Amino acid sequence: MNCSSAPIADGVSGEGVKILVVGAGSAGRRHIQNLAQLGVEVSVFRYRRHLAEELRTEFGVPVHNSLEEAFDSSPDAVVIANRPDQHLQVACDAARRGIHLYIEKPLSHNLTRLRDLETMTSEKSLVVETGCMLRFDPNLKAIKNLLTESKIGQPYFIQLSVGQYLPSWRHGDYRESYSANVDQGGGVVLDLIHEFDYLIWWFGRVAEVSATLVKLSDLEISGEDVAEVTLKFKNGVLAQAHMDYLRPKYDRRCQIVGQSGSIDWVDDERRLTLHDIPGSIPKELGVTGYERNQLFSDQMANFLKSVQGNARPAVPLDDAIHAMHVAFAARESARSRTVVALA
Repeated sequence: MNCSSAPIADGVSGEGVKILVVGAGSAGRRHIQNLAQLGVEVSVFRYRRHLAEELRTEFGVPVHNSLEEAFDSSPDAVVIANRPDQHLQVACDAARRGIHLYIEKPLSHNLTRLRDLETMTSEKSLVVETGCMLRFDPNLKAIKNLLTESKIGQPYFIQLSVGQYLPSWRHGDYRESYSANVDQGGGVVLDLIHEFDYLIWWFGRVAEVSATLVKLSDLEISGEDVAEVTLKFKNGVLAQAHMDYLRPKYDRRCQIVGQSGSIDWVDDERRLTLHDIPGSIPKELGVTGYERNQLFSDQMANFLKSVQGNARPAVPLDDAIHAMHVAFAARESARSRTVVALA
């Protein structure tokens, strides 16, 4: 994972803000670096305590010996970047103390306690941000604007695809990552929940889900490695999502077809094409020249501004909870071989 530095967002300063990062895997390390560049006072709790000195040396940050000690240091916010099955315990403990929350995706490994978290954070007026950084992708933001401006008329259907070979995606032994263990939050419908998130951002709430989830490969994992998921949104739009852990090279793309044109996005090529009138010359609108880490940095800057009262979370908790319900509706649909309706 490339953690190269990113420009500090204009008008954002973390001076005087204390943020605790829980978990120091690849995601946690990225957040530590980005927070430090924003001028935040960062401290860390790492579960593998025997490696604490490595963090002190690499980042020059305090490393706590326990979560209790970490919370007692009175952070303004906590960035939760441990395994998904550990997210909500830390989140609820922090929320009870009135600490703002940034929770990595997926929110959890199951649906238990999600509403408890929502109630607790609402009662205490806490900022909650979910780590779906694709909402900060310039090309996905451009698509959002094109849809808002009705550049292709009424959207009809979406086809999207995402995948990458799991052993080359996860550093070290992929079998030791949460991705390999469905009880820790693995399986493609949770691990690649970004796709559900940006569709919810663009089109609103999902009404129905049908899915086929399978394990086709010899990967040593307990969850699905291929998912074919069909979503029907409340506004009538249909989406077909393919997700996998199998393709040799990372690939993420999406096509939206509407009443008077289509939009095509290919992530690794930074390509965004608008066909706004049937038969017209395509318009190339893709934004290039940015690194992936810029998306993480921009979202963290927005979270910092939200904690300071100068912005709103980019991925509201109710959107993140809805995406979780979509993912588990896909699993229920695959198990029962039925269409699952969402409340």
